[in-house]
Amino acid sequence: MIAKGDACYIVDINLATKFEIARLTTDYVMLLRLLLAVFVDSRDLLERIMKLMCVTIAESSKAWACTCCRKGGESMCKQNG
Repeated sequence: MIAKGDACYIVDINLATKFEIARLTTDYVMLLRLLLAVFVDSRDLLERIMKLMCVTIAESSKAWACTCCRKGGESMCKQNG
């Protein structure tokens, strides 16, 4: 953290590595590519980025959760009841 006057800045090297997951979706990969190698900004912006990444991780998990549907096992799919 860097403090300059009343402003505080968060410094993080390789922020994207903190959000690595096993099963990626296209949207998630696009967001990862937007993250800079060195993040220097406010805590507020970092919190907003973290929330967005967490939502996208949840969506990615849901997209991969039901592989049985993609393999023809619709009757076994939990999402279909």
